[in-house]
Amino acid sequence: MVETRPYYIWGNMKKRCDNKNSPDYPNYGGRGIEYCKKWSRFEFFWEDMKDGYSDDLTLDRIYVNGNYNKENCRWITLKEQENNRTNNKMVNYKGKEYTLSQLCELLRLNYNTVNNRLFRGLSLEEAIVIPKQEQITFNGITKSVSEHAKERGFTYHQVKKRLMRGWNVERALTEPLRQW
Repeated sequence: MVETRPYYIWGNMKKRCDNKNSPDYPNYGGRGIEYCKKWSRFEFFWEDMKDGYSDDLTLDRIYVNGNYNKENCRWITLKEQENNRTNNKMVNYKGKEYTLSQLCELLRLNYNTVNNRLFRGLSLEEAIVIPKQEQITFNGITKSVSEHAKERGFTYHQVKKRLMRGWNVERALTEPLRQW
């Protein structure tokens, strides 16, 4: 299995723990994270970990400060792995802990928008509020300016600017952009 994905994962695990020249060493071997002696050989690693393996999963330590061994390792998705990092921004929402990424996914919000609002000093409650957009009616259908603009191939700002100049809704949504 030398040129397989599991072999590559095993080799990287060993490198993180053993190789002081590895960029990942300070977060693993440098912190005292080791792998069990049995896993020095790939065959024994694979014997312990082959169940549950799939090409879309990654090797994860359940307890971040624990060693690599059968009891502390599992296969999880990359998304789960990313939510398990020590540098994640954790937030409390309605009494439950989430990574900011998880909360944004749950609320269907843009992560960068919420993160930038928090960085600017807004509270979590202020950062996750979606501003009520101005509604306009076009062809008997009332939607936000953004929704109408997107459907017609414009940006929100293009349509909003036209409306602010006094254009009626129909003209703002139907007149093609000037070609320079």
